[in-house]
Amino acid sequence: MNNLRWKLRVTAARLGREGMLGIGLLFLSLCVYTLVLQPTQTRINQLHAQLVTMASSKESGSGSNTAHNAPVTEQLAAYYRFFPAQLSAPKWLGEIYKDAKAQNLVLTKGKYTPLHERAGKLIRYEINLPVSGNFQQIYRFISKVLKDIPYIALNSISYERRKIGETSIKAKIKFYLYLGPGS
Repeated sequence: MNNLRWKLRVTAARLGREGMLGIGLLFLSLCVYTLVLQPTQTRINQLHAQLVTMASSKESGSGSNTAHNAPVTEQLAAYYRFFPAQLSAPKWLGEIYKDAKAQNLVLTKGKYTPLHERAGKLIRYEINLPVSGNFQQIYRFISKVLKDIPYIALNSISYERRKIGETSIKAKIKFYLYLGPGS
């Protein structure tokens, strides 16, 4: 055992600092190749094989997505069916108020205006909500509304704080709720 240590010390002394650094870098590069590059190359090969399979199935017309093959009128009808009927507006407004109550926000008098789009059949409700609370409550409220109602879009937010040290702010939030033509 002592003989092996002596041989390693002699070899290290002959190689010097630069030689030992070179051996260390060689070992490090071997580890990087084995642990990073080789698995990555295997994954790239798998993804390439999937891509080739998908491209060949698309060329042969055996793709599972038939919506793109449907006539435009059917695609448009399916699009409009996605949206709830116009008469369901009170349900969605109730959902908005429920989310505000869950965040302990103070909702003052809101304004709701139905707007008929010139092109298309959708009805857009413009919902203006003045709310009071802290920033986190308002942020969580908006996030929850956007998560709970897939037919709503956030148009604008404006904040107002009376004094610098106040935690309570007043915000004006404008949503657009899109509803379908059904009754």
